[in-house]
Amino acid sequence: MAKPKRKHWSEKKAEKKARREKAEAEGVVDEKKDEEEYDRRNQFPATIHSGSYAAQLDPADTTDKLLDIVAVTKNFNSKNSCDRRTYEYLTPTFVFAPKGVMTDKPATASGQWTAATYDEFNSIKVDPEAWAMQKEFRLDATALAKLRETLAIFVGTHNFHNYTSKLPPYSPQCNRYILSFEADDPFVKNGTEWIRLRVVGQSFLLHHIRKMIGTTMDVLRGSTPATTIKTAFEQTKMDLPKAPSAGLYLAKAHFEVYNDKNENHRPSLAFDEPDQLDRIEAFKEAFIFPEIMEREEQDAVFPLWLLQLDAIPFTYTTCPYDEWRTKKDDETSRKGQYGRGDSDDEQNENDDE
Repeated sequence: MAKPKRKHWSEKKAEKKARREKAEAEGVVDEKKDEEEYDRRNQFPATIHSGSYAAQLDPADTTDKLLDIVAVTKNFNSKNSCDRRTYEYLTPTFVFAPKGVMTDKPATASGQWTAATYDEFNSIKVDPEAWAMQKEFRLDATALAKLRETLAIFVGTHNFHNYTSKLPPYSPQCNRYILSFEADDPFVKNGTEWIRLRVVGQSFLLHHIRKMIGTTMDVLRGSTPATTIKTAFEQTKMDLPKAPSAGLYLAKAHFEVYNDKNENHRPSLAFDEPDQLDRIEAFKEAFIFPEIMEREEQDAVFPLWLLQLDAIPFTYTTCPYDEWRTKKDDETSRKGQYGRGDSDDEQNENDDE
């Protein structure tokens, strides 16, 4: 909370709470101003009691949950002061099973879109018996170690032009810094083994995280070597798979510079006290995880994605940007002829993940 200019609660525009691709979001910092609270105390307290505002929150409403209300500096801006973000991705572990173990869908020979390809792609359905077998898959220690080693390749500053849409390899926007990319230990819920991936970065591009995870899945499945990840950092273009959006959510917005600068006269926005961390984790387990898992149970998001990936597999070949751009335009045109519409390359390349 900053010193207010109005005598009533007024919520500022929700600035960049989550990406435009409809990722779930929790652990987000927002800004409000409350003059009555400021006048009553005549100072910025370390932590302002939520009072009547918190009492108005419906406990049954899972849309927003208030973790805490703290005082911030006058010019604090939740968007501009955010210097890194943590995203998490919850997925069944069977997406990392070796190719052929869980799916046996034959690949399309040409790998190109035709009328027959379009009809085949849209007629793919998940077999209940095969899906039941996928749910029995368990990630062993060797595969888990390989997963963690593969994710670590993304750490550091790299040119992520192949992990987003439309941007050319020479665009400075493509250079992004990944601080960490980790995988938790798997856990079983309702008969399916799940795993949570966690990536921390200064900022992310459109589809950035989903393409990193999609490529990692194909590496673990044996479709391409781990060296493909580094090859995709080079100047040549390469098409990469984009993992389903269903498991992705914004877990935390970080304000490290703000916290360091104001550590002596403003409370920290780290929200890393044991009680706070317990409440955050409880919220995920009570609301976010069940929503992802229920959608998976209803729509078979991940089994269907694997079948589609096997039907038209990625070749991981490279080519110069101009040649690649021409091919993408032709592909978009062909897809349009068969009713599939525009490719995701036509979205705003400046959107964050």
